Amino acid sequence: MTNREFLEEALAYEGCPKDFAERYAYFCGYQKMAFDMLKEFVRVCDKHGILYALSSGSLLGIVRDGGQIPWDYDVDLTVPYFEKDRLCRALDEDLDGRYRYYVPGRDSRYRPSIMRIVPKGYMHQVIHVDVFFLIGLPEDRNEREAYCREVREKVRARMYVAERLSDYPYPLKTKLHNSLLKLKYLARYGKEATGDNDALFSRYDLREAPCAAAVSTKCGKSVAPAARYLGAVKYHTKHGDFLVPGDYEEYLKMKYGDWTKYLPVEKRIREVEKQCRLFEWYEGRMRKASGKV
Repeated sequence: MTNREFLEEALAYEGCPKDFAERYAYFCGYQKMAFDMLKEFVRVCDKHGILYALSSGSLLGIVRDGGQIPWDYDVDLTVPYFEKDRLCRALDEDLDGRYRYYVPGRDSRYRPSIMRIVPKGYMHQVIHVDVFFLIGLPEDRNEREAYCREVREKVRARMYVAERLSDYPYPLKTKLHNSLLKLKYLARYGKEATGDNDALFSRYDLREAPCAAAVSTKCGKSVAPAARYLGAVKYHTKHGDFLVPGDYEEYLKMKYGDWTKYLPVEKRIREVEKQCRLFEWYEGRMRKASGKV
């Protein structure tokens, strides 16, 4: 489905907001910005031979819709953790000057455990390409579960200690909860909470491990064969070639069930509206930070 086809379907829906065409044009501006960053990231990876693979909704959009999902702007990829240093050097050398990147270990105030490519002048929370690092997991189940718990704990520590609550549209209850967690992890880890954790994340080399998982707060909740990512293949689209998991159809079926189906139109419209509200909130934060309010 193309953006034009989605918009036509949305406008024909009796419950569609009257200003949806204008709102969707606003949304598509951000969506194009994200996709342009994806193509730039892929260009750098291809030039330097960095292994990556599209994942989640980005993979679904490429395979099913030939590009982006028309009501989604997110871009998600995976890169093996053993490629991290080489990837950083490649981005330092060749990333288009319109963009910058964030990665754990370089910025103690950066909260996520993932790498993010961001347009200069924008907060990383509002528009980005998310790069999830893949780590190898041991074959023994008990050892694997213990290791994944350790990874999740360190990811949570970084997330809460580095967090600046004003940078997120949280309700008061969430802010209070996260403040308590920040104190907890500060007391437990101190400044180490925002370190890079290279030794931990490199404990099991993905190239030698039977299975893989992403460094995240859900590490180990979903375990994939390492060959899925080590054996990534090129997928051709009108926008260019992208690397996708070797068993991408199986991956999509496992994650989405019947991945060829679409959500009801009213849910797709709500998703666009939700994202527009988030963009507007962050634009207000950026204006305030720049003194233009």
